[in-house]
Amino acid sequence: MKATKVEHHSEFRIRIDFIYDNTTVGLIKQIDGARWSQSLQAWHLPYTKEAFTKLKELFPDVEYTTPHAAKEGADVESCSPKGKPDENRELKSPAEAKSEVDADIIIGIYPKVIFVKMPKNEADIQFLRSFRFARWLPDLFCWQLPNYGQNARLIRNYFNGRQVSVTEHPGTDNNKVATATPSGQPSFTKDELLAVSVSERILRIYFRFNREIQETLKQFPLRSWNAEYNC
Repeated sequence: MKATKVEHHSEFRIRIDFIYDNTTVGLIKQIDGARWSQSLQAWHLPYTKEAFTKLKELFPDVEYTTPHAAKEGADVESCSPKGKPDENRELKSPAEAKSEVDADIIIGIYPKVIFVKMPKNEADIQFLRSFRFARWLPDLFCWQLPNYGQNARLIRNYFNGRQVSVTEHPGTDNNKVATATPSGQPSFTKDELLAVSVSERILRIYFRFNREIQETLKQFPLRSWNAEYNC
């Protein structure tokens, strides 16, 4: 995931680029002022210390870099208390990414699925279409391919040398996202209790109504009912 300072509708915002999945979007929606932009084709947040601090709490590995960040060496946390950005400052990049610029191509590799988000390019599109079961997700503005055989290696090699960001999610069972019901709830039987880890910080617990389980969960601190995800 990458965060970038942008000017949107004459206002400074924090643009968030990531490989789409329901859990990530759900977490971003928890940040006050988070909005989806059709023109940017990305989620964006208020350019404030509060919004950026919440983003880092939810996504500790977020990279926050801009082409000028290494020169300026400043941080979004330098926003004034009123949330107005200092126009002479840019987002500060982590030490390991000071020389990075925003990637043109974002690849997310999950145990079962590979997502590719990229600018429109006919040669690249034909390459992705050459993979069996590859498909374009119009609502998510990215390509989805099965992760089996040599697919991940072939995709890495093809885009090697370009401005590309590759993120592997070895512990994420993306199949749960793929089998979600229309309401966004993963599939599970009446005899199952399903626990889904979100960024290794939150556990979403799904089960058919059972008063004993419900009372047990109420004993955990910081637990709460999530009406959006019905869990």
